[in-house]
Amino acid sequence: MQKKLALSVAEACAAGGFGKTAFYEAVKSGALRAVKHGKRTVVLSADLQRFLENLPAITPQKNPEMESGPSQPKADELCGGRSVVSSGKVRAR
Repeated sequence: MQKKLALSVAEACAAGGFGKTAFYEAVKSGALRAVKHGKRTVVLSADLQRFLENLPAITPQKNPEMESGPSQPKADELCGGRSVVSSGKVRAR
């Protein structure tokens, strides 16, 4: 099957994984090039590919809690704040 050269708005949104509002915002800002064919708005596959490749990458951030290893939840956190018997004592949250 041959790859489509141009995509409708709905096809571009589905292929890119975003909605119409985000599509039109990208077109309005100039980040995504769209063209008109009569009344239809279409996006060239190459332009959609370029737009997606130029989106900023997510940079993972270090979480100090994750570096020290997983912490053990407290007994009352596991029980949703109900009273918990621990070491013979009743604690209320």
